[in-house]
Amino acid sequence: SPGGEQLVNLPTWLWLGRGWSTETSTAAVPGVSVTVTATPETVRWNMGDGTIVSCAGAGSPSAAVCTHTYRRSSATQPGAAYPALATVVWRARWAVTGASGGGDLGTIERTTAFDVRVAERQTVNHPPH
Repeated sequence: SPGGEQLVNLPTWLWLGRGWSTETSTAAVPGVSVTVTATPETVRWNMGDGTIVSCAGAGSPSAAVCTHTYRRSSATQPGAAYPALATVVWRARWAVTGASGGGDLGTIERTTAFDVRVAERQTVNHPPH
């Protein structure tokens, strides 16, 4: 995946810069504590060209784990870039210590917007002399 602008017909590698980790928070009063744990389940990439890519992990900058191939340049888009979104879907659960309770809180989605510039490179082949 090239740095900076992407190229038409070459895979664009998708990954989350901070990786994939579980987040936990605990609140307590004397004798009782409640812990909420949020675990990422999937990331949904809206690539700005009408394509949505879903990946089960954070992706990787060193391997083509999660990719998308643009078929057209972004030159005709506002700002010459596709407006893209990355949405991480988290599963939240809660547990209680010192009392009864706990369970599944459902999913939570967090979205980040970013722009993707996609260029088109032309090649010319000449016959050997």
